Amino acid sequence: MEHGGFYHMNRKELSRLLTEIEDKEYRRGLVEGHAKDTIAFQLKQLRKALNWEQRDVAKELGNPKLQPMISRYENPDYGKYSITTLLELAAVFDVALVVRFAPFSELVEWDLSSSPKTLCPSPYAKDEGLAHLAAYAGREESRSDLSNMGEMNQGRGEKQNAVDTIDPISATPRKKQENGFAGIGSMAS
Repeated sequence: MEHGGFYHMNRKELSRLLTEIEDKEYRRGLVEGHAKDTIAFQLKQLRKALNWEQRDVAKELGNPKLQPMISRYENPDYGKYSITTLLELAAVFDVALVVRFAPFSELVEWDLSSSPKTLCPSPYAKDEGLAHLAAYAGREESRSDLSNMGEMNQGRGEKQNAVDTIDPISATPRKKQENGFAGIGSMAS
């Protein structure tokens, strides 16, 4: 069910999950399962979006004999990815890799807001969110100039507008609310 741009489980299921995560062992299993399942699912979806076989991914990694390893990476039961391997895979698919510690509320919100777009991110060349960010930054450069976005500087005395944050899921500007938060899944200032 979709509500306000987020995909939701029903309230009863959400309430049950919130009760279950009160148990520390359950939380540990939830984090482990989420990490393994999400990585495996994303790798498979990214590969299929390019109409690649596992051997094609191995070839892009520089060794066609790695196909059995790609098969393991796509298995949710495997889960023994190194950061180096994930970075190499991110480079092959030309997507970002975000690895960080987070509060449990963010994990639950990720699950609630997951969609095909978030689970199979666009490669850099097709990342429409960068155009939203460029517009927010006041840049009018062409799409090919967006590779320099890392140089954005909001501290140059540019005209402030009512938009204070960027929604990390949709990459669209959001107005900061009085409590300092722009809503579920958004960054606080």
